[in-house]
Amino acid sequence: MDLNEIAEVRSEWVYDDGTIAQNIFNYVLQGTASVSDAVVMTALAQKLDALYTELDDAISDTLVIQPYMFNIVAWSAALNRWYTKRNMGMASASWTPANVNDPFPNQVAAVITAATSIPTIKGRKFLGGFSETTADGGNLNTATMTALAAAAVDYTDQISVGTGETLKPVVCSTREQGPVTIFAAEVNSILGTMRRRKPGVGT
Repeated sequence: MDLNEIAEVRSEWVYDDGTIAQNIFNYVLQGTASVSDAVVMTALAQKLDALYTELDDAISDTLVIQPYMFNIVAWSAALNRWYTKRNMGMASASWTPANVNDPFPNQVAAVITAATSIPTIKGRKFLGGFSETTADGGNLNTATMTALAAAAVDYTDQISVGTGETLKPVVCSTREQGPVTIFAAEVNSILGTMRRRKPGVGT
């Protein structure tokens, strides 16, 4: 992975009715030298494992966790959209949902909202599959909020991948036609709703 390239990690899971959901995380490589794809994928897989492990006791064990998928993405002025520049590879996820109680309906999700260097651009991660026992009256309970806050820290962490080389979390903005740096995140006890998208639609 070359300096200033943007890595994309797709985290995907399957509900017990076959519905597929995913989150996409993006990181830009900064520093003084390129880093091998193998090192980058290992570091990112470990970070996402850490993030989701914070939440494993809240997420239903009926979910089937898929391997992480890694790509390099870039903005195309000609296409006026982000595109996959090349594929990096895949890696197994090393965390396991552990809550034995029934999950909320598929579209119900806890939400992490990240602030960026441009106030009007936010990064949002919708985390589905939470058990019904994690909330009371539509609000996440204290234990789950503590776990969600820890996951938010993992989401905003920079990742060292060499002597001076760092993967920094970003939002790939269509409006700005480039990456926008994430520097903080917040969580809300009110459950959110995941959107459905058609391929290629949305930012």
